[in-house]
Amino acid sequence: LMRKAVPELPQISPERQRDELIRIFAGKQTHISILALQILDTFPFLMPELSSMVGLDQSPPHIKDVWNHTIDTIRVLEGITNILCTSPDPDASGNLQLGILSMRLGRFREHFKKHLELEPVTGRSIKSLLILAALYHDVAKSQTRTIDENGRIRYFNHDQVGAEIITQRAKAFRLSNIEIDRLATIIRNHMRPSFLSHSENGPSRRAVYRFFRDTGDSGVDICLLSLADVWATYGPTMPQDRWEKQVDVVRTLLQAWWEQSREKINPPSLISGHDLINELGITPGPIIGDILEVVREAQVDNIVRTKEEALIFVENHLNNLQVY
Repeated sequence: LMRKAVPELPQISPERQRDELIRIFAGKQTHISILALQILDTFPFLMPELSSMVGLDQSPPHIKDVWNHTIDTIRVLEGITNILCTSPDPDASGNLQLGILSMRLGRFREHFKKHLELEPVTGRSIKSLLILAALYHDVAKSQTRTIDENGRIRYFNHDQVGAEIITQRAKAFRLSNIEIDRLATIIRNHMRPSFLSHSENGPSRRAVYRFFRDTGDSGVDICLLSLADVWATYGPTMPQDRWEKQVDVVRTLLQAWWEQSREKINPPSLISGHDLINELGITPGPIIGDILEVVREAQVDNIVRTKEEALIFVENHLNNLQVY
């Protein structure tokens, strides 16, 4: 009966399609439900973009094609959120990766739980949006696939193109602008924590600031997705040090967001646009905002600490740029 009903899906309103999918994404064992939707051949009628991922191969360290990697990402994401939103699980110690995760991120459990239960729109939680983002995080790989001279498969800019694709799908499902922006932000930035994990000394204060400047509280979703993405990439071949670096980067980011926001994310303003105009004689215009942002980054880096230091910093900065 379900198979026979599938061709009638286009007659159902986008809002109803959206609400039923959101209920699935908010439930348990979401990856199994998504596989059931695939088996029933609903994607051509609901989310036709997903079909392009099936059978699309990837180079190591990926162990699966794009579609099966996506399903694994959602499966792992569910496990990660369960571990991080509930009381400590003694059984997690039997799994090295879960044990590391629980030990290093466990203190954020209440934060994770409250965050994922938030509803940008009544009845649609952050958790369900995160699952939708995970489902689409690699959707643009079919459009961006290249092979280099060594035969390695590359997917340059799939994150940027993927953000455009999820934006169109979210609009088709009549999601709100807040939800659309959040989904696009997650997918556009989903690789950034992994990039930061390759830094020998971990992310700098400035890198942490820029991450949340660009993502806001969606950065929490990105951190969770990045953990699931890396785990699903390597599967059982995951080197322990690779996982530890990823978890440590996420811990650094979330510590800044939840525990050190005033110091590293939203420092109090030392100077204003009026100060730049009145005390330094800078002509009003877009350059004012650019300068204030440079000062904030210097403030996060502890280069400037007072209004006087900020004004001197701006003068030196402008002299180097030769801009007034």
